Amino acid sequence: MMSWRLPLAVVSVLVLVVALTAGCRPQGGGTADLAPGEQPESHAETPAETPGHSHDNETATEPETTDTAGQTSPGEAKQILESGDIRSQTTAVEALSSAIEMLEPAEAKEALRELGQVALDRERPIELRTSAVSGIASGLREYEEARTLLRQLAAEPDSQMRERVAESLEHSGGDPAAMELADRLAQDKDPIVRATAIRVRTILQAAGPKGDQMRQLVAALGMSEGDASAQAAIQIIIKGGEDPKTVLAPLINALSTSTDARQRHAVAMCLALVCAGENPQQQKFGRLARATKKTPVRLHPAVLEGVGPLIKALQDKDALVREVAAQGLGYLGDARAAKPLGRALSDPSPSVRRRAASALVTVPARDAQADLEKAVRSDPDPNVRRYAVEALGWMEDESVIPTLVVAASDRDSRVRRFAAQELGRRGAREALAALMPLFQDPDEDVRWQAVLAVGKMRDKSATDALVKALDDPAPQVANAAERALQRLGIARRSEKYLEEG
Repeated sequence: MMSWRLPLAVVSVLVLVVALTAGCRPQGGGTADLAPGEQPESHAETPAETPGHSHDNETATEPETTDTAGQTSPGEAKQILESGDIRSQTTAVEALSSAIEMLEPAEAKEALRELGQVALDRERPIELRTSAVSGIASGLREYEEARTLLRQLAAEPDSQMRERVAESLEHSGGDPAAMELADRLAQDKDPIVRATAIRVRTILQAAGPKGDQMRQLVAALGMSEGDASAQAAIQIIIKGGEDPKTVLAPLINALSTSTDARQRHAVAMCLALVCAGENPQQQKFGRLARATKKTPVRLHPAVLEGVGPLIKALQDKDALVREVAAQGLGYLGDARAAKPLGRALSDPSPSVRRRAASALVTVPARDAQADLEKAVRSDPDPNVRRYAVEALGWMEDESVIPTLVVAASDRDSRVRRFAAQELGRRGAREALAALMPLFQDPDEDVRWQAVLAVGKMRDKSATDALVKALDDPAPQVANAAERALQRLGIARRSEKYLEEG
């Protein structure tokens, strides 16, 4: 029965044809070496741009596999590799490399030996040596010779060679020998080799048996060497996007059982990103913000199985884990997180408090209102106060106005600006009274936001203050005042204002 594999002799013929057109003949290429009855080979006409050869008297014919297979031997490839023409040598290496998986075992092993001699020959150019590595790696899963060669090459003194070995393992389909080499090179003294090996090792882990995939990837989370943690996180999030169920169990288990705070931090972030998705609070947020979708956006629903583990992680002894847990709960937008996030507003870490306040912007915050109001009035961190103001503002409840009025006189300009923005959503008299003093605020952005807010109220009692604001040195403030007066029917319509609405 005819084998589907391609004989090395055929590969050699093709290599010879290319080599000859590049300006190189193998040794013994004349008719004197032919056996009785054999005909000399015909070669395709040399391209016109190739100097030094004229084939005007030769007839260009296609080499026939059935006729030439018996005329050529694997030694001819070796002759090319021993020639002085680097282009021909490169062509021969590439041809052998691409043919390894198609050759019969005996011929494949012979090709591997030829490639190995090239790769291990330190007298050859490094570019030629590294080009042989891909062909060797293509035989990794089937031939022990390839495994032996790659182990030797992984110990070469030239870091370029070791890096190329690491790269060549990427498409080995999670072969154990490839994983062994990737593990070894991940400890290499050269940082580039290490980084390459870590990246490839992560890809191999993701391509392994399903039972081992996630265990190995989750185990890599938090690893400080190279970017092992980041590479593992990328693979986990990709797989979680395809099917969240495949990653939830190992992530949730690691979050509750790992003794490494760095790993729990990375696990919590992966869990948050895998579970993030569209939720009712997000839709409400967009509606209140008057957001317009110019193109259709399709998001999968938030995976609410992550809510419980992230709430539990808010009690983690490590502040970084608590911080990312609060951030993740904001991504999910589930009302069950409101009370735990409210309690997190008393966390000793300002970063955790800031993330908790930020999360309550997108989580229905009714159950955390008292904690938010306390944060606005007394938290020492202006970032926490600023997000707490915004979270209260999105609640659409008039009971938050007194706290927003207090925030309008905060010592931090960002807090005053967000207070003005949120007060602008209300038409209450106390909101207007708190906004008017901000027309004289030293920060031009606060003045601008206050004028915008008052203009939306359309209250004529603000006319004098708006007229004075026309002379504000900040153009955006003056333009906002003019627009507000136009709404009241006092100023004529002009083309120079900036704010629309």
